Amino acid sequence: MLFDGRDEKIGSDRETFEMLRMWYCWMQVKRGFGEIILPRTLIRITQVQLCGAVDGVASLGSRVKTFELGRNGSTHVANFENPTRVPADQRFQTASMLENPSAQGVATFGLELIRAWDSMAISAISLTPFFVSLVFAAVWIGVCVGKYHVDAQVATQTAFTAAAFIVTAGKIGGAA
Repeated sequence: MLFDGRDEKIGSDRETFEMLRMWYCWMQVKRGFGEIILPRTLIRITQVQLCGAVDGVASLGSRVKTFELGRNGSTHVANFENPTRVPADQRFQTASMLENPSAQGVATFGLELIRAWDSMAISAISLTPFFVSLVFAAVWIGVCVGKYHVDAQVATQTAFTAAAFIVTAGKIGGAA
């Protein structure tokens, strides 16, 4: 509950963040499977001016302010991602979101959720074929030499030839 018009009660920051987080997750699900698995992370939430609507889609104007919702690494949304960190009776951020920006000359405003690529997830995804190929080569050499008594040099050459194929196929498949 951001604002209850009946008794003009402002909800707590925890309630606001839980509601916004639920809405954000619902929007990710609504956009499809690709939206959920892409390695993107929310980095900050800003209040922006809405300039006008064309076919029901509003265009964004200038940024009015950025909300400081707690730092977590390089992001400014720690309390948004984990609302239980916020004291139950705190209302500072909710009151800030509901401030009337018309005093600053802005008629209509909205929240902009700014996301960026998650470099750790991208690194993990791109290095997976490499690590799989190394594990494959080690297992191939171990089985060939240990169980079938093949020459170690032949087993190593064959293992790394197949491992190079795994890396190539993994990178081509990842790019498609």
